[in-house]
Amino acid sequence: MPLLKRTSMLNLRNKRLVYLQFLRPFLLYACEVWGATSTRNINNLQLLQNRALRIIANAPVYIPRRVLHDDLRIPSIPNQIRKNSVNFQKSVRLHSNPSIQQQTDPGPSTTYRFPHLATQCPNLFPD
Repeated sequence: MPLLKRTSMLNLRNKRLVYLQFLRPFLLYACEVWGATSTRNINNLQLLQNRALRIIANAPVYIPRRVLHDDLRIPSIPNQIRKNSVNFQKSVRLHSNPSIQQQTDPGPSTTYRFPHLATQCPNLFPD
């Protein structure tokens, strides 16, 4: 993106704003429901964010990423995913529709290898 290049005429504040408004939503799209994703996928997103922050701040490689995150006041990808997930769960629990509220219930825990065998369907057509 030419607006975030090292040679861009934008100041640091505006580069940060462009990142937060345009790139970050693409990285975190639907992250509230990424519960089953692997840490490798999240680490790949974090690496992409680290590269973007280095370009925005025009920082050399030897500056730690934690310093970049703190100076630009941008949370890491795992922290942001955690925060978004907690907020999403709270909003689902407080929703006015009872069927949406039930989505937060984990359901009965089973020790069966195949969970569908734990709930037996009644015989609808007895002999």
